[in-house]
Amino acid sequence: MSECVDILTKNKINPDDFFKELVRLGERICVTSDKFPCLKFGTFYKSLRELEVNQEDYGYEVRICSFSTFDDYRLFRVSIDVMKKITGGKISYLDEIIDSSAYFDDQWIEDQMDGGVETVIALVRHEGQTVTMYGMFAPFCFGTRMLDYFGLSDGHMPDKSELRDIRKYFCDMQWLLEHKTGTQSNLIVKGENDDPDKDVSLIAIKNGEVSNFDYISYAAMMAVGDLDNNNVALMDYSRFLEIVPKDKVEFLDEYQMLVKQSFTVEDILKIIEQGKQ
Repeated sequence: MSECVDILTKNKINPDDFFKELVRLGERICVTSDKFPCLKFGTFYKSLRELEVNQEDYGYEVRICSFSTFDDYRLFRVSIDVMKKITGGKISYLDEIIDSSAYFDDQWIEDQMDGGVETVIALVRHEGQTVTMYGMFAPFCFGTRMLDYFGLSDGHMPDKSELRDIRKYFCDMQWLLEHKTGTQSNLIVKGENDDPDKDVSLIAIKNGEVSNFDYISYAAMMAVGDLDNNNVALMDYSRFLEIVPKDKVEFLDEYQMLVKQSFTVEDILKIIEQGKQ
């Protein structure tokens, strides 16, 4: 779920001009993609999810995803005005032309922020789903484990303070992982027939040593392998959760784990053996 604002213009811009104008206005921005067709950025230590400026046939789209923080939404508002200024274009929202970002006032932001988190909680409670979203640096996952963590298993709807605490927790998690190494990989398991492809998280032994990682990243599949001996176990991530040594990790969210104690070669070989059973 996201909110999108269109900037209607025929003019093309240099991404540097956009980012420089944000900085001139006092924004402390962290840029994760500085080239079109998609700019991605946020506010240092305050953003949970990336904002996007996408190049389109009609001009540009400014996009923000649900479950974002107040600072994300505030930067969204500033970015709309900056894009209007440097392109000379018009702002379009829900197919209507509006004069400025003043439409997106603090009350609109509060409604969007709270509604996004409440929707995720409802999906977890009533559909039994775990919702995975993409943050500034890593995905984050919300399911029944997180309902328990935030004291929401009794079914009550969280108040504004609880909603704020939930967003802050996941925002802090993103910045904790900013400079840490996860187990994400570029590997893909091709889906059969109409099934979607599945991404892969990877832990491996190579040259007699376990690969370096600070946290275990969520993916649909988990590959754990001894590459020195061509011995690999590919399993659903849910199976990996059952056999990962719990004394070595601390859960960050529904699925992902921070490493408290380094994995040994023996640990990995044991996971491979169990993963193949």
